[in-house]
Formats: sequence, structure tokens, C-alpha cells
Amino acid sequence: MPDDVRMFASPSSPEALIGIFKKTVATMPSGALKSVQIYVAVPAAFKDRVAAVLHPTGATFIFLDPAKPIPQRKERLR
Repeated sequence: MPDDVRMFASPSSPEALIGIFKKTVATMPSGALKSVQIYVAVPAAFKDRVAAVLHPTGATFIFLDPAKPIPQRKERLR
């Protein structure tokens, strides 16, 4: 179970978000986020680039496609 969950979104400026990730990851030791889940919403064309940039952190990367709705459980919608 991850110790932390972080979420980022940049559907209109994914290049800027990737740049921020690159700068931040460069300051971290390898594997520094191995117990963290990172959800990132960017256009699908940027998924692999984000995954590659975050890979050295050891975090679990979860891609969210802003072009697709997230299915909701009926019990949560009540």
C-alpha cells in the first residue's frame, strides 16, 4: 500500500508539466518515491513521456486520459 497519493493535471500545457517533473526528479535520489502513487492527467500523446520522466522516482504512475470520463460506482453517486 502506498504511503502517499499525488495527483497532477495539465491537459492544456503538458510540456510545462513535463518540464517541472524533469527539474524535480533531477533533484531526487533514485527510488525516492517508491511508496507513492502519482496520478497524472495529460493528453494520451504525452503518457509515455511522463512515464519515462517519473520512472527513476520508483513511484507508481497512473495515467488519466482527460478525453475519457472516469467511470463512477453507483454507490458513490448516491
